[in-house]
Amino acid sequence: MLGAQFDRILNVTLCYPENEDKPFIDLLSGQMKRIVIRIETLPVDDSIRGDYLNDKVFKRQFQQWLHEVWQRKDLLLGQLKEQFSKPQQ
Repeated sequence: MLGAQFDRILNVTLCYPENEDKPFIDLLSGQMKRIVIRIETLPVDDSIRGDYLNDKVFKRQFQQWLHEVWQRKDLLLGQLKEQFSKPQQ
């Protein structure tokens, strides 16, 4: 099983505080002003290892864990936007 080979997940958050509307187009056209990156490692333990396709209890548990990861990421993005959307000095 591939999942047993990993003990960490790399969680990368990219924030484009001054280019929220169309960051990819801004990047390609040289209009990207700032990219803020936050990286963390999340432990892979038995609570997120299991049979996602066949074990309904595990599937619900994993989805809840992932939902919590995304909620924390949304909070972090809000903080980063507030902190870095101010003009550089």
